[in-house]
Amino acid sequence: MNQKKLLAAFLFSILLILVGCQNGAKDTTTENSTPASQGNETKQEEVQEITATIEIFDLEDKKVESKTVELKDKQSLMEVLKENFEVDETNGFINGVGELRANSDEKQYIAIKVNGELAAVGANDLIIEDGDVVSLSLEVWE
Repeated sequence: MNQKKLLAAFLFSILLILVGCQNGAKDTTTENSTPASQGNETKQEEVQEITATIEIFDLEDKKVESKTVELKDKQSLMEVLKENFEVDETNGFINGVGELRANSDEKQYIAIKVNGELAAVGANDLIIEDGDVVSLSLEVWE
């Protein structure tokens, strides 16, 4: 009778060990694995869009066009304009963007403002940053 109890206890112990190992293996796998959807969310969060808004104004300060554009890192205004608009330029000076054209005979030029401030450099040297609002407006010099 003692042997039967001992054998039963031994089998019961082995059964507990096997069940315990199975549950432990499942728990370890679950903790270390990342669901496919969670991995995709992380990748999507890492790819952030960098955008800016380009606004074009005519001589009467009427908005002719407004466009939100995607940027690449360290991109100049001239590069952004050429990728998103028809641009007429001479030696880095913007003569026209889209339908807006400056007429030098009438002393017109296209002014560049970034976030409401007049740009201190030309379109080739002006680096656009995320969230910038760039205004191109037709102006007359005296």
